[in-house]
Amino acid sequence: MNVNFYSQKNFSKSLLTIIVSFLFLVLSFSNGFGQTTIFTENMGAPTATKVISLNTFQNSPGNLTYSTGDATATADVRITSVSSGYTGASGGGNVFFATGTSGSYGFSIENIQAANYTGLTLTYYYYKYQATAHPTFSVDYWNGSAWVAIANTDATLFNESATAATGWYKAKVLSLPSGAQLSPLKIRFLKSPTGSTALGIRIDDVSLVGTLASPSATITGAATASAFTTTYGTASTAQTFSISGSNLTDSLKAIAPYGFQLSKDSSNYYDSISIAQTSGTASGRLSIRMKTTDSVNGSYNSKNIVLK
Repeated sequence: MNVNFYSQKNFSKSLLTIIVSFLFLVLSFSNGFGQTTIFTENMGAPTATKVISLNTFQNSPGNLTYSTGDATATADVRITSVSSGYTGASGGGNVFFATGTSGSYGFSIENIQAANYTGLTLTYYYYKYQATAHPTFSVDYWNGSAWVAIANTDATLFNESATAATGWYKAKVLSLPSGAQLSPLKIRFLKSPTGSTALGIRIDDVSLVGTLASPSATITGAATASAFTTTYGTASTAQTFSISGSNLTDSLKAIAPYGFQLSKDSSNYYDSISIAQTSGTASGRLSIRMKTTDSVNGSYNSKNIVLK
């Protein structure tokens, strides 16, 4: 009896192949970095009237470019009626869309890198010419094949009534649709030939802000273990793999499957282990072995180590 009992205790867990496949966890945080200014534009400081193509803007030469936005006529940059009366008024050049004309006058800010931002909002200030009406105006974005209106009515463009006094005002802050999350993005200001064609408009101090999406957390360590063998009462020989993570907000954690233990120092073994991250990065060597005394009748094949 003693011999038989002893024999049973030494039942060999032999040639049990463990397929160790690491799971990749991707985390996305929509508000990771809060609101970020993508660009501001104060139209530069010209010394005389300049057409768009000849003006030196705040961000030129630089990453941004400027055009008429496919309009039939170009707006121009002037140094008269300079922006004033609001906090941050730059008081230099401003873009003027002509009065008393029948053509479409356009100004476009282009090559904006906005693909990695959500919650895009556009702010600008405008000069109201008459205390009787607003001009026919539109703010658009280019979706890659056509101009799409963001706002093109008095109610969506202006905070003031049509009979408000002349002067500089803050336009309504415009929320751009998700379709505008592009690189490159174009934003166009357009005075239309329809409606109140005799009314001009000036704009200045344009800014675009958005929420920079946090980079996705990535955990790597794909590997396949070879066969484990052991005798009941004795832990198997460990196998070791490299694991790492980037853009992490917490420790990198590994959880052992049934019948196994993990170690990060090849000495102390547990059902789960954690590797602390520093500045979003963690890496280490992960050792796995079969436990000493789990049931000889358990299922040990095709198990996964879970990384998270």
